[in-house]
Amino acid sequence: MLSLGFAALLAACNYPGPGARSQAAPPKSPTSPPLAMLPTAESSTCLESLTVLAESGYLDATPVEAGQTVGRVWRVRNTGECTWTDRYELVPVEGFSFGVSPIPLGATVAPGQETELRLAVFAPATPGLYAGGWALRSPAGALLGAASRPLRLRLNVSAPLADPTRAVYNFVEHVCEARWVAASPTRAGRLLPCPGYDRDAGGSVARIDIPRFSTGAAEDEPGLAIHPPHENDGLISGTYPLLTIAAGDQFRALLGCSAGPSGCQARYQLNVRQGEALSPIAEWVIGEADGVRNIAVDLTFLAGQSVSFVLGVDADGPGTSDATLWIQPRIVH
Repeated sequence: MLSLGFAALLAACNYPGPGARSQAAPPKSPTSPPLAMLPTAESSTCLESLTVLAESGYLDATPVEAGQTVGRVWRVRNTGECTWTDRYELVPVEGFSFGVSPIPLGATVAPGQETELRLAVFAPATPGLYAGGWALRSPAGALLGAASRPLRLRLNVSAPLADPTRAVYNFVEHVCEARWVAASPTRAGRLLPCPGYDRDAGGSVARIDIPRFSTGAAEDEPGLAIHPPHENDGLISGTYPLLTIAAGDQFRALLGCSAGPSGCQARYQLNVRQGEALSPIAEWVIGEADGVRNIAVDLTFLAGQSVSFVLGVDADGPGTSDATLWIQPRIVH
């Protein structure tokens, strides 16, 4: 089941009111080459629709070196009335195109059938965070997948990360300085208490000093237990105070499912907010079978900017068992 866009729900939950500052520019990103020219559309008489079922391949914002080949695969279903033919193409529609020309579908997919959309790009030579969006374009000009859930790729090009030498900010120590909000497609956003209660079906966040992962592994470093609402596609987010980022700063954490009821799988999300502009930085889909994931994200592309980091969890389906752990989420240098 697809979730509503994280940024869209945060817009209703976390953004300041009418008296807030004017919208700030989003974090700087390298300039994209022009998007591919799209052919002239033809007329269409049937309903076009695409549903994303799963994503695999490169994990957003994982550091890669210049020139490295990166692949992403979207498993999709034809939920419209038209049969997709080899005249359908995967095309860049927003952000950085990576120089990719339209990619023919190369298959016939009848309504109700599934297929895979595959994308391979080369990491640019200049370090930075490169974000691009794609859609499946029909011969009639419909851009399938460009609205409800864009087919996006966020590529973090950087030199090998240096070992950190000092701590800059610890999200665990400042957890209750953040503004924690929970929402779902059927329930408006609500402000959560901090610390919360782990049995709160409406969502909760709390510090945990001796965390234990679903694998049985215990940690001696404190972390955050973040649980989205116990309903389909529930979201929880925490917006932290402004921080000014320096070149060489990194976000680091251990992520995984907490010990407890089986069935945990969620999207862990790292975003930044400037004024009313919310920009996704990275997300990781992690289930209990995936174990513990060690995360390191280069933040140099934000150097000199003051931003509010937003930690979020999207249940991406039923949220009852999605007890997530963020061990020592922190910024280091």
